[in-house]
Amino acid sequence: MNSLFANMYAALETRIITNIPEIKGVYPELQQLDNYKGQPDLWPCVFIDFTTFEFENLAQHEQTASGILSCKLAFSVTKSGSTDFIDKQTAIDYYEIETKLHQLLQGWSNGNCAPLVRTKIDTADRKDNFRVRTLSYNLSFEESIVIPPGTSTPRPAAEFLFRA
Repeated sequence: MNSLFANMYAALETRIITNIPEIKGVYPELQQLDNYKGQPDLWPCVFIDFTTFEFENLAQHEQTASGILSCKLAFSVTKSGSTDFIDKQTAIDYYEIETKLHQLLQGWSNGNCAPLVRTKIDTADRKDNFRVRTLSYNLSFEESIVIPPGTSTPRPAAEFLFRA
């Protein structure tokens, strides 16, 4: 994969699934929760997104980038297959899972970015059966665009350059 975001997502997915077995899935954020109509079965899960990136040129074909890694920890507030709310201990356990997620991410780098630094936690105001806590981390990296050897910009035809 050439995309830094794709590689970062894959590394995060592996890291989270391997180290926090309580998290049942890691997915790219595609607004799944806004369109989900069924009863949740595999929760909690994490939805990952890379947002609000700004780029600055360093040199030809090199840039620095800085933005936000957004990790949405989502779980159902009702028991699987039921309309009963989860019990108090289960709710507290979700805070423990959130803490494990933060401990796993804070200061981590896949070698292609600066160590992650948490900047914010936010709880979404939702009207459905989900509770979503978003953990936000600063994500910074340098990116070089490598131009394959022999690649060049086509020259205009000679008659175009020397028309009278």
